[in-house]
Amino acid sequence: MILVTGGNGNIGKALCSELSIRDFEVLSIGRRPADQQPYLHVSCDITKTEDLDRLFSEYRIDQIVHLAGLTNTAALNDPETAVAINVNGSINLMKKAIEYHVPFLYGSSVNAIGLPQNDAPVKEDDVCVPQEFYGWTKRFVEETGIALSRSEGLLFTALRIPTVLGEGQGSKNTPWRETCFTKIGKGGELQITYHPDICIPVIHIEDLIEMICAVLFTTRERKRIYNLPCEKINIKEFAETLKEIDPSLKVTTGERRPKGMCSRIDSSLFTEDYPIKVKTVKERLIEAKKKNEIL
Repeated sequence: MILVTGGNGNIGKALCSELSIRDFEVLSIGRRPADQQPYLHVSCDITKTEDLDRLFSEYRIDQIVHLAGLTNTAALNDPETAVAINVNGSINLMKKAIEYHVPFLYGSSVNAIGLPQNDAPVKEDDVCVPQEFYGWTKRFVEETGIALSRSEGLLFTALRIPTVLGEGQGSKNTPWRETCFTKIGKGGELQITYHPDICIPVIHIEDLIEMICAVLFTTRERKRIYNLPCEKINIKEFAETLKEIDPSLKVTTGERRPKGMCSRIDSSLFTEDYPIKVKTVKERLIEAKKKNEIL
């Protein structure tokens, strides 16, 4: 059985659905009940050790994929809860992984990297200095997992996830990450909330899920941290690409400037272990346009 924390989240839902399609036994958990799904979902608060004790005593868990956590904006708005979930909840879960000898796959973030110390793409063993609170919570869990792997034998691997695009991946503050795929080919208005000068690392949800599954089911020894392959996009150029593919789409940009999101990332460690073919964002947008035109 594969335990997926954050099963109500955007990435969690996509992963649980894919695992279910592949006929794996999935146990999704979250603080709130979930809509009807073809896999098991249980309400569980990872900040409460009694909830985890009950969960691990009731279910035989073979793998953990830990995706639960407050997002960047939510963490800034409620730092106390962010520490409780992102940090303390993660440590609670790692302790159970050690107790039951279960491999632990952690959904970290490129925000754990911060700004690069030089002009070279950032590697996994480079010095990381996160630029905002959310990034520090992710980096702390990375370091804790590595420390516990040395001292307690925790089978720990962190995947540094870039900004995720695709259907089901929008949020209150960045709905464009989804709507650029659902609106293209239909015309209308689309606002990208980021400033046109910003460059960000992105990955499509389907590619991300394929990468998570590759690490989850590998027979090789996992590295402790992987920078996931991603595409660097400039927001102005991205907006122009959208208009090129769909001239009827009116695209505007905003003023938001996310902090500490490194766009120069070396992912060769991952691609050497897992040579997964990834489509470009433009290819994904063209596919979405064709799909929307049919619908």
